[in-house]
Amino acid sequence: MWTAEAITIHIGSETLVFILMMYTKLELKMINYRLIIIKNNLNGKESNHQINTEKLLWEVIQRHQRTLEVLNVMKDTLGLPLAIHYTSVSLTLSVIFYCLMTFDERGSLTAKFNGVTAIICIGSLLFALCYFGESLEEENAEINKRIYDLPWYNETICVKRTVIIMLRQTQKPFVINYRLTAQISLKTFMQVSYKKSGLIFRKLKQFFMSF
Repeated sequence: MWTAEAITIHIGSETLVFILMMYTKLELKMINYRLIIIKNNLNGKESNHQINTEKLLWEVIQRHQRTLEVLNVMKDTLGLPLAIHYTSVSLTLSVIFYCLMTFDERGSLTAKFNGVTAIICIGSLLFALCYFGESLEEENAEINKRIYDLPWYNETICVKRTVIIMLRQTQKPFVINYRLTAQISLKTFMQVSYKKSGLIFRKLKQFFMSF
């Protein structure tokens, strides 16, 4: 029962966040691919001379601007609504931990197993969110690197201006903040895991010793 409730309460907001993350990640990959085409074109390696470099650069800017807008949507989604949501999850975990601590040897093994399973499910979800959140930051850093590698210094003023705009965009922190304090990253996951691992391992030890 606890496991079903723990999974059900995560279907709404986390599903939306995962969809937005996947969309943003795909957009960033497409931007990286187009920057490769632009670099080859500027170096004269592209056989199709009809490619309009300035047009491609502006298209990249527009795509990256959309990813920044989606990032702002994710920040809003991970603001007050998700803070309230995770507060309810924290209360659920507190109840689970309390029940695991107060069950004696006559307690239901099924209830203990479901409680541990719920903890594992929520921990896995937190890891997935932190992993994808950090991967977005890495993709954006890769875009920034590719822009620096463009041979723009011999190009027209319009191309140089466009590259400068792109550099300014990519230098903005491409991170998702949770409750306006913590970043959704693997570092945050490790910090949370370090604080909670001792208590979780003690509960797991009590669980297996109850057999």
